[in-house]
Amino acid sequence: MHAGRMHAFVPRLRATPGSPPGPDTSPLLLLALLLLRAIDITFSGQRRQTLTIVRPHEYFDALDPGRSTDAPIYDPAPPFGTPVAADALAHPPPTLPPSVSKSGLYRNLVHMLSAQGPPVDLRTMIDYHNMLPRLRSVQSFNLLIGLAIKHYSLGIAQSLLHTMQADSIPGNLETLQLTIRVLVRAGWWERALDVAATKLQLSDVYLSTNDHGLPALVWAEFLAVLHRRPFRTRLRRHSLGPSRTDVMPALSLPQGFPLLTPPEISKPHPRLIYTLSKALLLSNRKHFARELAATYLRDSQLPRAKHVAWASRIIDLFVLYEPSTKGLHRFHQAHTAMLSFLSCHPVIRPSSMTLFHLLGHLRNVKMCGTLAAYTLQNFENKWGRTAMSTSRVRRRVAAFCLKEGRWDIANRLLQNERRTEKVRARWRMQCRVIGHMPKRPRRRTRPSVRRNNGSGRKRYRWHKVVARFKRLVENCPSH
Repeated sequence: MHAGRMHAFVPRLRATPGSPPGPDTSPLLLLALLLLRAIDITFSGQRRQTLTIVRPHEYFDALDPGRSTDAPIYDPAPPFGTPVAADALAHPPPTLPPSVSKSGLYRNLVHMLSAQGPPVDLRTMIDYHNMLPRLRSVQSFNLLIGLAIKHYSLGIAQSLLHTMQADSIPGNLETLQLTIRVLVRAGWWERALDVAATKLQLSDVYLSTNDHGLPALVWAEFLAVLHRRPFRTRLRRHSLGPSRTDVMPALSLPQGFPLLTPPEISKPHPRLIYTLSKALLLSNRKHFARELAATYLRDSQLPRAKHVAWASRIIDLFVLYEPSTKGLHRFHQAHTAMLSFLSCHPVIRPSSMTLFHLLGHLRNVKMCGTLAAYTLQNFENKWGRTAMSTSRVRRRVAAFCLKEGRWDIANRLLQNERRTEKVRARWRMQCRVIGHMPKRPRRRTRPSVRRNNGSGRKRYRWHKVVARFKRLVENCPSH
């Protein structure tokens, strides 16, 4: 609609210039006045301005009728007076309580890190930490150093360590862990070994009995680079030589024995013991690995079922890696090691994987099938048939029996496997028809990752054993 027609259409709707809208003014009239004002500015040759549509209730409820939103609220200026030190004027963000102690500063940093909303930048947390130099503590420094390492800001982590040393703040065991982690992630292996050897003059005495060992938590920091690299090296097309992260091999670990401090013995993480034991076994330090695992299994409480499962995995490591001989003597050595670890705690029991690894040492033995069948029967009588006689174990025993020529034992195992498979298929069909399938906890995974439990590979290996058995029967019909 043209401007002249709009003026002709609403000649009586104009209010007096400069007078505010009265209470009887309707929202439709107000919107018409705003549109007329915008059209007048546009056709009068002036600079075109942005038109903002304002709802009537927002227009009248606003503090300033010319604004569509409330005015920003700024922090009040500090009171005038005698100039004092800068740290006295430092105050936390408005959403945090004031920091009056070291524990209060640490709690505010934790709140900034874990609060909902947009994540707080690392620089912001460090600036807030530097505003209160008198309240900084070893806990706050350890929090920021660990966060910097998580962000791969190794330079910031090193500067925080230097600031902590300049402030004469004594470190603790966690500080030693973070120092080793920074040096290992940066590739400074020799310096990390030197720091681990000197133990950094800690404030709390965590090592008093053995001078040739390191705490297990510090010892495990040298294993972090085995599964995570500090930088992405795959994108380098033209390599100029080995980087600093590749200079030290994975098995070049600190000399000595990883010690378990009293806090670690009371509440240890079984994965830590598993990782350390595996690294010691692979580096041919079997005596240290055996002593570490025996100390953990003998002194720990094993409160949860998952801890018992991890304990059986630790035993599997020694059954698989510890024997150093060959033949039947290797089998007896692994069996003796398993029994010695089982006697450390009454709750620990071997698993089917323990038996599977133990039977693997009979591969080069002449009577492998007979000894494997006898060992399987012994385990079934002592720890239960359901837990020991799994499909994987039966397949290995059947393969050894076919290798030795004990077709009677192999035929019995194959019949048991067919019977078990029929029972499983019948149970799956019954559950599918009735609709009483057991509900398993749903595991959240990424949609792009394809999960495979290896059932196809297991069936393929069983088919190979069955095909070999049929081929031998056809060639020797007398059996």
